[in-house]
This record gives sequence, structure tokens and C-alpha cells, in this order.
Amino acid sequence: MVKIRQIYDIKLNIMEKANKDIIIDIENDCLKGKNISEQKRDYYLSYLVYKVRCEAAKFYNQSLDDWNFKDSKEVVISSLKSYFDKLNIKYKIIDMNDVVKGIRHQFIIVSFQSDDGEVSFIVDPTYNQFFGIKMCNSDVYKEEAGRTIKKPDLGYFILKETKEYQNLVKKFLQNGYMILNETNAKIYGDSFSRASVYLEDYNNEMSGCMYIKRFNRCAAIEKLKSSEELINPITLNFYKNKV
Repeated sequence: MVKIRQIYDIKLNIMEKANKDIIIDIENDCLKGKNISEQKRDYYLSYLVYKVRCEAAKFYNQSLDDWNFKDSKEVVISSLKSYFDKLNIKYKIIDMNDVVKGIRHQFIIVSFQSDDGEVSFIVDPTYNQFFGIKMCNSDVYKEEAGRTIKKPDLGYFILKETKEYQNLVKKFLQNGYMILNETNAKIYGDSFSRASVYLEDYNNEMSGCMYIKRFNRCAAIEKLKSSEELINPITLNFYKNKV
């Protein structure tokens, strides 16, 4: 199998030795609507993203070390949807094309109760697919009748940012989730804006606050093409055979 080279040498967050008793406790707390601490949220999301990535890799007969998750978003998001439904976890599935016209890509915003109120996260385990070297260079640009009809993938534009900015993106690529705040919403939303062929000149006037408002206003995706279920709550039967 040929390894798909990426612009960043990212080692995915590995949680294979996670304490399953802790995960069960968190799942039960979610099921009962209890507050989840910051430490538990990070532990839980790290584990959840890792497991759904692993199960997706098995489903597509891929190696987690070599795969960029391309074309797997519907299976991954569908699995997370089913999982969150079972635990009564609040979530919203969004197509980025409804926020920034030009690129169809599903991601999910998941929310937990905490002592300080509701805390939300952008969860996108397959974001890595936009960072392959082949599609992140100027050769990808194509014009027709003086109009851009194709642009490089998102990573091409992120490479032009500061190291601090890129480090935030690298952490997101590694973990597959990040807290939903104005800074992160702008980073995530802008990456799709820049790669959109509907924007001839990138306009960075949209604030993180505006992106969050668009996330809130756009219609949630209720029906998904994929009905695959890769994961279940540990308290029921976490692993479902998918060979």
C-alpha cells in the first residue's frame, strides 16, 4: 500500500490503552445528563475520535498509519450520529457547503454540560484528507475563461499562515476535535473559504463570531446516505464487527 504523503508529518492521537472504566463512567454521565469536567471531555473525545478512525480504517481495509480518511466522512459522521443518539448527547451535523459555498464536507458540533454551562466542540475526524501534498500546491489551480474553476486543497492556504496558526491546525489534525470558540471557528471556516472556487479573492473579513452564527443558523443534516454503524456505547456493545 502506497503511503499518501501529507504536508504535515502528523502522528494521530493514539488512545488504544485508554481506561475503559473511565469511558463507561463518562458515557453513563452523558446518558444521565450530568456535567462533564474539562479533563473528562478531552479524554472522552480523544478516545472517541481514535476509535472511530480505527473502525473506519478497518471498514475500508486501510492502515491507520497510511490513510488520509478520504471519502470516509459519511460513514464516520453517520457512526457518530448513531452513537450520540444512544447517549442523548447533543450534536448538530453540518455541511460546510451551507456555511461557505463551494466545498461539501460534513462535520459535527457536539455539546456537553459543564459547571460553567454548555461547552461545544468541532469534531471532524476526516479533516486530514485536505492536506495531501499532491493537492496542496499551485499546480492544482485551473482557470477557464478567466475564471478559477479549481483550487488547491485547504492545506495549501494554511501553509501560508504563521507557525502559531499552523500549530493550532496540526493539533486539530492530530486530535480530530477542538473547542468551538471564535478563534477555532475562524480557522476552520476560513480554511474552506480560501479553497472555494466561488471566492476569486480570499476575503478574510468574516469573524469567528460570524462563523459560529452561521453554524447555529444553518439547517442540521438529519438524514445521511450511509447507515453504517462502526461504534456503539461501551455500556451496550462498543465493538461491532465490520470486516
